Amino acid sequence: LLCAYLTSYIRSRGELAKRDVSFAVGIVERPERLLIIFLGLLLYTLLPNISIFNFTILDATFLFLLVLSAYTVWQRMVYGYKNLQ
Repeated sequence: LLCAYLTSYIRSRGELAKRDVSFAVGIVERPERLLIIFLGLLLYTLLPNISIFNFTILDATFLFLLVLSAYTVWQRMVYGYKNLQ
């Protein structure tokens, strides 16, 4: 959840700092995050007893989302560092 908020926060603060630079970078933006959550919930509803490496489908979905969101935060921080100097 923290990474999801950080992604939006870094984008908004970066775009406020320099208006001509767009911070729409990263592997998982808001539409992709919502799609991943929707698909995870749908699969969990249809197949609640399936497990992946001892995790339920919903747990695996949120772990996957955590990794992708953390990577997006890192991408935006690097992008901001390079473009705001």
